[in-house]
Amino acid sequence: MDRKDGPAKNLKLPQNLWFKTIFYKWFKNNDFRKNTDSGFTLVEVIVTMLLVGVMAALTGMGIAIFMQGYVTTRENVDIAQKAALAMERITRELEALTEIDVTSDATCIRYRIGTESDNFRRIQYYDNQIQLDLTSTVNCDGTEDGKTLTDRVEAGSFSLGYESGTGTASSPPTAFRDLLAIHLAFHLERKDALAANDFSLAINPRNTGVMKGVGISP
Repeated sequence: MDRKDGPAKNLKLPQNLWFKTIFYKWFKNNDFRKNTDSGFTLVEVIVTMLLVGVMAALTGMGIAIFMQGYVTTRENVDIAQKAALAMERITRELEALTEIDVTSDATCIRYRIGTESDNFRRIQYYDNQIQLDLTSTVNCDGTEDGKTLTDRVEAGSFSLGYESGTGTASSPPTAFRDLLAIHLAFHLERKDALAANDFSLAINPRNTGVMKGVGISP
């Protein structure tokens, strides 16, 4: 019994040693300690973060420039449309006038279109607006009355000039027939804080003739 048990136990030792030898060689060749030590260094992490930050900053600047251009273009279109609509209506009104009231001045013109109505009309600046009153019952006294042709008019920028043979004045000429042109200028303020846009036009009345306004002789 002792002889049979002895050799059987001794046979297990070479098998265990063979397994341990193979496992050791495999573990040594793969060297897990070396693999666990590999990774990014602090310098690599810092450089990567700097590059990402620069790219993000450049991208943000590009987006900001694009948005600013879009806002500026949109504001230009809005300003141009507002001014065009106002000037078109003013041109239609003043080209057809047949009479100018003596109270007209550099910020207000009171006139009549005899072919349309016996009522006086009035175009004036009031509270950052250019207003049109189709049934003016008062003189150019600076009171609010009428519909808004355009808003956002820069304070002090609206002006009217009456051109005659002797030059351009802030009041109409004594004789209506002497009126050659009416000059209009104004600035529209922008929402994007840039400088106000300037607009001006010259209107040539078609019906110049004998003035019939009160206090004005032909």
